[in-house]
Order: sequence, then structure tokens, then C-alpha cells
Amino acid sequence: MRLIALKNIINETYVLAKSVLSDSGQTLLKAGSTLSPSMVNRLKERGIPFVYIEDPLTDGINPVDAISEETRRKTLQKTTTILNNLFKKKQERIIGSKDLDLRNEINAIITDIQAHPSSMYNLVNIQSMDDYLFHHSVNVGIIAIILGTGMGYTRNQLIELGIGAILHDVGKTLIPLEILNKPDILTEEEYAVMKQHSQYGYEILKDQPGVPLLSAHIAFQHHERWNGSGYPRGISGKEQHEYARIVAIADVYDALTSTRSYRQPFLPHEAVEMLFGAGNFHFDYDLVKLFRDKISIYPVGMSVLLNDERIAVVSEENKISPQRPKVRVIMDRDKKPVKDSYEIDLYLDPKIIIKEVI
Repeated sequence: MRLIALKNIINETYVLAKSVLSDSGQTLLKAGSTLSPSMVNRLKERGIPFVYIEDPLTDGINPVDAISEETRRKTLQKTTTILNNLFKKKQERIIGSKDLDLRNEINAIITDIQAHPSSMYNLVNIQSMDDYLFHHSVNVGIIAIILGTGMGYTRNQLIELGIGAILHDVGKTLIPLEILNKPDILTEEEYAVMKQHSQYGYEILKDQPGVPLLSAHIAFQHHERWNGSGYPRGISGKEQHEYARIVAIADVYDALTSTRSYRQPFLPHEAVEMLFGAGNFHFDYDLVKLFRDKISIYPVGMSVLLNDERIAVVSEENKISPQRPKVRVIMDRDKKPVKDSYEIDLYLDPKIIIKEVI
């Protein structure tokens, strides 16, 4: 299978290789569905940028996601229920603790991630622009648990981290919808209101039975920055709890790689470069390096243009040198499909490099 941008599907007919989920965790399109032009248009209208398709030239290329589709579906359903309930209650700061119980879902995420301890994890953002808050919350939780696992955290620590990571934006349920859902960049006045979500999130979580206080501090601190330029308190360095430092990186990475109303998503390698550029300025540099070692910057299944003009699909990540994965050539220099695809290990062939992602 390979990843393809929906904007590049014009007249061709493809078969979907991985299901597409809605904000509520329901299946919008099931794997095996034929992508008709009308289906493609509906996905485009929802702001979904990419899909995985079946392709004979990429048979055997099977990206392994960080968590199973079932785990993602259940976590997305529970997270959406929690946030929607809070949106409905709006100004009520206290809700029943069972409404915030994510432990079963987080335990399932931990189990899935720990099943592939030596992997570089595939994190490709296939989500609707309109469903951003729900998918983003789950994605940040997954990334945070991957990094926490890399730090050697115990299961209890991972649960604390996971609860705070998935609910890091819970305070946005108290932000006026006209600001929260504004399609354009916020004004200074609107941004000042939006920044209050960190404080609101802490207040929602801190007194909840079953929610660890450190999880509440993640909501409070995830916009603090290493150099003290963040909010709400402007703390710096290790004054920001390590959990919050992890979630800060996860939050920014997922935001960068998500489709927004005012810009297209950045590609994984571009987002990682931005994180490195902000290391020891906005983020803990050691945690950024850990992120680089755990997340595929060229995810398996992604199409790339090589410097000799051949088109290939990433077939296997390289843990030693992530920027030089194995690739499978599917088009020649004239952009014509090859009769038989073949592999190149970029780590062993230094003359060939990835020129750009398609």
C-alpha cells in the first residue's frame, strides 16, 4: 500500500487500504472500499488530506501504526464523549469522575505501543479539518505515551501522562465557540481569550476524583516554553514538569502536521525540522532528540521523489539514519510506472537522496 494525497486523485480509481474514521470514532470509509470520484470529493470537503491505497507495485509495504484501528476508534469515541459533554455543560467546572475515566483506553494504547518497543512509529495524520480537537487530543496522547515509553516510565506514570495528554486541551470547552472555531488566525484580543484554556483546563481537572494532580498540571503547563516565553506563568527550563515538556512537543508536532483552515499540513520531516530549530529555545532538546528517534520522519508508504527523478515509496524506516530509509522504486525517470518495482537502501547508496516528498 502507499499514501496518496487526495488532491492528486483526479480520474483514477483506487481501493482504500486503511479505514478513515470520523471524530466520533465511526468508520467514514472502510478499508477495501473503491474510491469513486464522489467519495473522493466528500473526503476533500471534510478536509482529509491523505488516504492509504492498494497498489500492486507496493504489495508487501504495510505501515504499522502506533496503535490498532480498534484502540484508536475506542479512544476517539471516549474522548469525543468527554469533550462534547463538557461543551454542553459549558460553565460547570465539575463533572462526574466516571465521565473522565480514560484508563481503559490509555491502557490499551500503552499495550499497543509496547508491542513494538524497537519500532519507529508511523504517525500519519488522516483526519478531518472539522474534527480537529477530537483527533488532536487522541494524537497528542499517543505521541506522549510513545515518548514516555522511551523515557522508561512505569505504567502508572504512563497513565498519568496519558490522561493529561489526551485532556490537555479540555479547557477549550470553556472558550467561546466563535473564537474556538474561527477559520482565520486570531486577533490579539481573541488570542488572549484563547490562552485562558490552560488555566481553565487545570481548574476542570484538578479536583476530579480519579484524575491525578500531575495530569491536571499538564493541561496547565503545556504551553509553557523552555526559554520562559510561554504561558500562563512564563516558567522556564525544568520548572515545567517533564510530562508537560513532553506534551508541549506532541501538541506542536500534531498541530503542524494537521490540516487547518488557514494552511495545509506540514510533512513529518518538515515538522521535525521545526522542532529541532526550536530545541532548547521552546522545547527540551533532549526530548526533541528522543522524538526524532521514535517517530518516522519519512513514514512507511509515503511517496518520494529521488534526486535522479525516479519516484519511490518508503518501504522501511532506518533507525540509525532516519533521513535515509529503504525505498521501493515505482516510476522511472520519465515518470512512467516500472514493470517490476525494486528496492534501494538509501543508507547503503549515498549518491541517492530524497529530493522531496510527493
